Amino acid sequence: MTDEGVDESKRATLRRFAALGAASPLVRFAQDSESDAPDAILGYVTATPGAHFSKVRDDLKLGTGETQHHLR
Repeated sequence: MTDEGVDESKRATLRRFAALGAASPLVRFAQDSESDAPDAILGYVTATPGAHFSKVRDDLKLGTGETQHHLR
């Protein structure tokens, strides 16, 4: 395999992004630990048994991914 025509700066950038992607599951962001969403979801589901996913998400004004994350 030859490296003809390979832009080394692009290769270096891709390697940095790959390294960040590999390490990201190990990093917990500050905003996650400060989120009120888990408590809000727990309170909502306790007060509204039988509420489906979209209702929880919409009523609490959360994103789909955030709601999925906290319900796992």
